Amino acid sequence: MSLAALVATLESLLIEALEPPQNRKRGDDFAIEYIQGIDPELKEREIQNTLR
Repeated sequence: MSLAALVATLESLLIEALEPPQNRKRGDDFAIEYIQGIDPELKEREIQNTLR
């Protein structure tokens, strides 16, 4: 890995991790953002516990 590629990768990681509001540059599509959903079984269990 070249030094330029390493710097670009580190910059992308920092931008994606910190998400600075004033920064208009994105992380060069380095990472894919995953949003974790709630397991339906856990949600149902939580509802049942709340109703008890």
